[in-house]
Amino acid sequence: MSGPQQKDMFSKRWRQVRAPEPSELQLHISLIEHLKYRALPHVTYWHVPNGELRDKAAAAKLNAMGVLPGVADLVFVWCEPPRDGLLRNLYLELKARGRMMSPEQNVFADRMVDVGAYYACADNIDDALAILERHGILK
Repeated sequence: MSGPQQKDMFSKRWRQVRAPEPSELQLHISLIEHLKYRALPHVTYWHVPNGELRDKAAAAKLNAMGVLPGVADLVFVWCEPPRDGLLRNLYLELKARGRMMSPEQNVFADRMVDVGAYYACADNIDDALAILERHGILK
């Protein structure tokens, strides 16, 4: 038997159990680890730290500085072809499996698509990597 196991409370036998789904944080970290090794050198990417809990003073300061609700978790910028080509942007929202985008995230996604940017949402590492491969971001 392979995969996670747990001892049955009554029979005391080991049984296979389903592995827990990764959290959104684990998904982010895993994707960034892939990007460190697989992102093409002409691609720039960063995480947008909008979602953390903050005290009221920090939230007010960030709002005054122009924080936009619903902005995607990761932003990718590159040129096609590299250096002298057309500037491209991809906004990637990562969600824990089963979680839905908020109304603010849907509004942001629509706004980005309306101006010609790419927007995608993934709830697992395989889908996120497939999106990046489809856009030519990975080696």
